[in-house]
Amino acid sequence: MILYRIKGIKNDEITDVSAKVFSLLRLFTFTLSFDGKEVRSKAYVLFFKVHDSSKPKKKKEEEPVSSKEEGDNSPEEKESMLEVLKRNKDLLLSDETKALLERTLYRVKRIIKHILPKKISGEAHFSAGSPDNTGYIMGLFGMFYPSMIGKVKLYPDFDSDAFFEGKGLVKGRFFLIAVIILALRIFLDKQMRKLISALKGRTKDGRHTT
Repeated sequence: MILYRIKGIKNDEITDVSAKVFSLLRLFTFTLSFDGKEVRSKAYVLFFKVHDSSKPKKKKEEEPVSSKEEGDNSPEEKESMLEVLKRNKDLLLSDETKALLERTLYRVKRIIKHILPKKISGEAHFSAGSPDNTGYIMGLFGMFYPSMIGKVKLYPDFDSDAFFEGKGLVKGRFFLIAVIILALRIFLDKQMRKLISALKGRTKDGRHTT
């Protein structure tokens, strides 16, 4: 099981945001912090530190630049994205692709639902710089985050210049194996592999299509 926690506070005097991701048995731990000026990160495997962004990095010696690049000197013309889409128009609009899109969206929703935090709390005092923009933000909050109403309190200021003050806490957990299985079902789907292969311009046997 993977657990995570994000907390932060922002006002005129302090900016302090931190995030922590760790396994149930502390097999690994990753922390990220931001003080308003610098982002710092650390990683541990068991109790051994394997990464610390605050440590100075060793400078690598610059390698001499070769005057000639290795490989084929005859560059191939690459298709533009529009040309690729036109070439695969029938496949993209097929019933199989539409069914693939439905399956993929369903699986992505399951991943998001599995990862979503179990606890959210916080409050914010803010202004977007104008009454219209501030009201728009409040409308978006009520439309897209109904589950946060009652957990996150917003105090809009319709008269002041743009500013933000607040604090919050987010906690959640998920099973990594469940996320991996759902992700594999997306990318190993036969129709998905067929679509990717077609968009890359290759046939089933690996040759370029014409």
